[in-house]
Amino acid sequence: MRLDFIIVGLPRSGTTWASNLFTTDQSICWHDAMGWNLPEEMDIKPSSKQYRGISCTAAWLWEDWFNWHPAPKVILERDPNEVNESLIALGMPPMEEDAIKLFKKLKGYRIPYTELFDNPQVIWDYLLPNLPFDAERHTELVLMNIQPIERVLVPDAEFVKRAIQDLQSRLII
Repeated sequence: MRLDFIIVGLPRSGTTWASNLFTTDQSICWHDAMGWNLPEEMDIKPSSKQYRGISCTAAWLWEDWFNWHPAPKVILERDPNEVNESLIALGMPPMEEDAIKLFKKLKGYRIPYTELFDNPQVIWDYLLPNLPFDAERHTELVLMNIQPIERVLVPDAEFVKRAIQDLQSRLII
């Protein structure tokens, strides 16, 4: 059992919003799941839903896993300067240039993050072609400001250690 779709983006690029859009009665889209699961753990994570996916601001750090994974992938693009301005406005540190360079090297379907709001059916049809797009639900979601809760902002220290060890073993960091 592998993930059926993967959405990634830099922080402040719509991944929380996307996880809401792509969670339906037939699909689950875990947000920032790499904040508590390693990549291989996500591929076996159980769900009662027919389709399983992630929308994550960290999954791309496992570049080898991300590029190898057979699931359809969408890379949400947002100008790194806008990302950093948004992070700083929240009192968070900006993205480092090396991380941005790694993100830009990812392989996958790149699309401006604004398409989540302006032209979502293109993304939907690419990731979940067997499910009908719910335009009425999308219209309601566009009216909402969807933000992550604190558990994403305050990661589990033990998991962070495991994740760093895993990334180091892959010679990524």
